[in-house]
Amino acid sequence: MNYALKSVLIAMVAMNMTGCLSILPEPASAPTIYRLKPAGNSVVKREGAKILRVDVPSVPASLRGPDIAVSPDGRIIAYTDGAKWDAPIPSLIQRAVIEGFDQSETLRAVSANTGVESDYLLSISVRSYEAVFINGKKTAPQARVVLDVALVKAGGRQLVGSKLIRTDDMASAYRVERIVVAQENATREAINEIVQWAEAQVNRPGT
Repeated sequence: MNYALKSVLIAMVAMNMTGCLSILPEPASAPTIYRLKPAGNSVVKREGAKILRVDVPSVPASLRGPDIAVSPDGRIIAYTDGAKWDAPIPSLIQRAVIEGFDQSETLRAVSANTGVESDYLLSISVRSYEAVFINGKKTAPQARVVLDVALVKAGGRQLVGSKLIRTDDMASAYRVERIVVAQENATREAINEIVQWAEAQVNRPGT
């Protein structure tokens, strides 16, 4: 085999190898991870502050993961591309609520896995936790948070009170980071309502 023929064969093999490599899938880019910021600064607890256990919220199947949920009409649930929460939504909300009670002087919130004996239990059922495009697709959506909360005494499971919490916040632009900020604002407002309501329930005469 002469030198010229060898060169042609080598070039053909190289071209075939390059072609094979080009059909391999490109590695997926890592998603941007978002964490909810704490609602505010911690305060010093009063002597005798009650212990409140915050259970992991119950959520619809569509909200069990860490995906950032959006809805074109309030009924259909979709998810943003390339962005996620830093935890599944139930854990995300539980952590945010516990951190929210850092602003309470009379209630100290804990999770069940701490093993601390609690005075009250707070259960949360999530109805909505998504951004809804109320003005049409590709417009700034409205972040929506709807929670059913119930407060019970830890000993005999006596119901102290229940409340439906609804909050929302308009995103400033049609961008994922703006949707995250709006969802964070709506979450903070909901948590502030929960904290104020729980304090009022616990401080009622006879509770």
